[in-house]
Amino acid sequence: LGAPGGTDELRDNEGVFGEMQSQQQQPVVKVSVNDGPAAEPRPLTASEYLAAEVYPTLESGIEELLKLSFPIDSEGTERRGQFPGGKPLVWLAQYLRDRNQKNAGERGGRMQQAALDLSGREAESEKECNGNLVSATRTLFWPCAAYVAKRRVRKVEVPKPPAEPLAEGEEAPEAPAAPEGEEAEPAAPAVEILEVEELVYIATSHQDKTSIEGWVLQVREKGVSSRVIDSKQPLLLADAKTDPELHFFTKPVTSAGSFACVPLFTADGSIYGTLTLDTFLDGRALQGEDLETLRLLGAAADAARCLVAADEVEEAPVEKAEGATNVEESA
Repeated sequence: LGAPGGTDELRDNEGVFGEMQSQQQQPVVKVSVNDGPAAEPRPLTASEYLAAEVYPTLESGIEELLKLSFPIDSEGTERRGQFPGGKPLVWLAQYLRDRNQKNAGERGGRMQQAALDLSGREAESEKECNGNLVSATRTLFWPCAAYVAKRRVRKVEVPKPPAEPLAEGEEAPEAPAAPEGEEAEPAAPAVEILEVEELVYIATSHQDKTSIEGWVLQVREKGVSSRVIDSKQPLLLADAKTDPELHFFTKPVTSAGSFACVPLFTADGSIYGTLTLDTFLDGRALQGEDLETLRLLGAAADAARCLVAADEVEEAPVEKAEGATNVEESA
């Protein structure tokens, strides 16, 4: 519990290849609400968690138990009598359970609002906006992995398909004649330009950013992100491994857990990219309300991103088909 990001093994493998499962639930994480770039959220230590979430309720419960066990009479004298609430430890357990249920909703509401504030925080760059978004998502849904991918269209030069055979009696068109005295140049191979739609991963909650950022998904070849892009609607796979189209980087998903993806939008309502969340770290199932919360986080980030200039991205040159597939599948 005291390790900054969980166990060393869990921290080092967070979100990689979707094969890590952990039954260890991580404690609540901290949210920075100060101005400036969002710090990477980190789980509380055991002592911090107890001090923030357990001791205040436990201490008040023990105080109430002692008052019942040693009541003060009208003369101000402490009396020792039989505890009126049955077995003291059972009474204390009931006290803690009732207040935990009562406070859980309030605590969850505070955490959600803090995450929304972080996701929608005013930023100086597109990169900072996306960093705030994945930090807020990780904070609210930990243990999890969160990613932001940006849509782009890459142009690829491919040979044209061979012409259909001529019908009987039909003549092929003549090639233009070369100027007098010059040799005719060989005809250039017929090519056409195809547009390849991709998602480029530009932000991640993973502590090793280089292990995720820069990966590219060709959304029309494999994966389920195309469903989100086409419909402009959120997608939830509560049991992710049951969908054969879902691929997590280079491999099909075999881990227990959920996959959620929501669209991100530009100011004019077109698709900016996607926000993806998975729970392959601990295998828990996400619910419909979790998907709605994820959508709200994305919407808050969209509003903040619209206030800053887009980061300059070098336009990909037209590529020949032979070298155009150096990508890995994801989502």
